[in-house]
Amino acid sequence: MFKKFIIILACSAILSGCGFQPMLKGDAAGKQLFVLSVKGEGYPVYIFRREMEKQLSLVPRLKENAYRVDISLVGAEAAATVAQDATISRVSLNYIANYKISTPDGHSVEQNTTSTTSYPVIPTDEFISKNADTAARTRLMIDLAKDVALEIVRAIKQDVEHQPKL
Repeated sequence: MFKKFIIILACSAILSGCGFQPMLKGDAAGKQLFVLSVKGEGYPVYIFRREMEKQLSLVPRLKENAYRVDISLVGAEAAATVAQDATISRVSLNYIANYKISTPDGHSVEQNTTSTTSYPVIPTDEFISKNADTAARTRLMIDLAKDVALEIVRAIKQDVEHQPKL
């Protein structure tokens, strides 16, 4: 029992002297503050919101003020290809994210970003087609959220460098 205590004590002393820091320590002071509002319906909007929250949590603090980000998602799907027997063999998904970035002092920028993907439809297997639809929508929302987050960071950096623009 005494040996275990000595080993634990020695490991603690060695790790504390080498600059070890816990990996899960939060640094809330170093992150840019955002107020996020996402408008839309359904599972794709849920996926988009979660990915946006992840992406925005990685933005370092560039300014003391919190930015307000209002996003509206609009999606459409259409037949991309049709087989000879007039059945749909591929579906195209297109989502547009219209967003507005605002500062507390009233400056704002409005932009939009579009993302498109497609997936195969197998008329004889509804399970595969439904899985392809869900996977395509999930990928599309994640990619769209990453693109929007990148544009938001660009706008904020532009705001920091050129104060009158945003």
